[in-house]
Amino acid sequence: NQVPQSTPISNILATLTCTDPDVNSTALSYSVTSNANSLYSFRMQSNNLVVNNTLNYDSAEIASVNFQYSATIVVTDSGTPQLTTNIPVFITVTPVNNYAPQCIGPLTYSVNENAPFGTVVGQLNATDADYKFNNVEFTIEGGQNPPVFYMDPKSGEIHVLGPLDFETRSSYSLRIKVVDLNNDIMPDPVNQKSTYCTITINVQDYNDNPPVCNPPYYSTTIYSTLATTSDILSLQCSDVDPTSTLTYSIVGGNVDNLFLMNGNSIRHNPFSYNPDGVYNPVSFTLLVKVTDSTSSPQFSTTAIVNIDVVPWTTTQPTTTTTTTTPEKKTKIVNETSTYWQPDIWFMVVLTITAALLLLALSLLAWKLATGYPICGNTATEATQPLLQNKSVANVENPVDAAKEQPPPPSKDKKDIAPVSPLSLQFDGRAQDPVTGREYLFNSHTGERRWL
Repeated sequence: NQVPQSTPISNILATLTCTDPDVNSTALSYSVTSNANSLYSFRMQSNNLVVNNTLNYDSAEIASVNFQYSATIVVTDSGTPQLTTNIPVFITVTPVNNYAPQCIGPLTYSVNENAPFGTVVGQLNATDADYKFNNVEFTIEGGQNPPVFYMDPKSGEIHVLGPLDFETRSSYSLRIKVVDLNNDIMPDPVNQKSTYCTITINVQDYNDNPPVCNPPYYSTTIYSTLATTSDILSLQCSDVDPTSTLTYSIVGGNVDNLFLMNGNSIRHNPFSYNPDGVYNPVSFTLLVKVTDSTSSPQFSTTAIVNIDVVPWTTTQPTTTTTTTTPEKKTKIVNETSTYWQPDIWFMVVLTITAALLLLALSLLAWKLATGYPICGNTATEATQPLLQNKSVANVENPVDAAKEQPPPPSKDKKDIAPVSPLSLQFDGRAQDPVTGREYLFNSHTGERRWL
């Protein structure tokens, strides 16, 4: 006989019709003798074989006997002696899909963001109590667009399908459908059962991006008197990998080791601007290397920093150091020279002021030269002959003046001009340039007479 495993208890599996040729044939008794795999599975109810216990299809033991229960029905009469008849019974149990699959852990997995295509992230396990045990199928139903992971439908292994990027997405939540297969005498999917479980895949950060400085180029000007404890400037650098720790170091352009890093900030050591001694450069181009971590792999970038230093009179000289070697001793002495460098506006104002002063002096000299014509008139006046002062002579001595009158001109002689005694003694007349008084002078003897 063939019955499903879901046959209820007390259900009649078979009815026996037995007779006894003896007179009292109604006094027959029925019993069942079970073997090891059918113990307590059946019982006799009068001449009916009924189910005494749930029939089990889902066990390795019953599978080993091809899911067939065997028993022996013993029929005994009531005569003397009692006679028996043994009737073998074989009950084949057919499968029924009774149980839905169940997901078992783990349900959380981790994978590095640099995992290549095909990397196994993990394996999802599921059970099914129906025989054949754990005969299930896996499919991913959601959480991927575009697909990033692939699941083997038979084994439940999860593989990397697409590129991962921790900085873009650090976690995935996937809904997995688990269905059982061929667990019923009826073909799937008539009684097929399924279940859903959610798994989480965390993407682990992997150092795969170099640091970025914004801006990558810096330029600044400082005075040489800036305190050595003050920051010249700070580099603005970052890394998209959140676990990275940035470190900074100067790898180029650090002449005389005048600069150092304080975290992401640049500071300086004392400058020396001594024309007669050590004279540091005034322009520097530093190369600052920015490294993202100390573990492998390690990425770095380089920032360029231009620093112009303006020397100042109060600059402290570099500390004198003495280096001793077995062959010779070298001593460096630094000296600070103080000088003054005016601003451009001061030079412009000074030039304009000097030009105006020179123009004013020129105008003053021209005015003085045109207002007092002394030297120019003296030579002219000195060359003029002295005039006779007749009025003065006539007033002082009229008699002598009459005697001195020249005789009337004769008809036989030409007219002769009168001659003054002064004109005979002095032949020139001039004016003193200091007092302004006029005087007569003899050009031969140098004698003078004031008028």
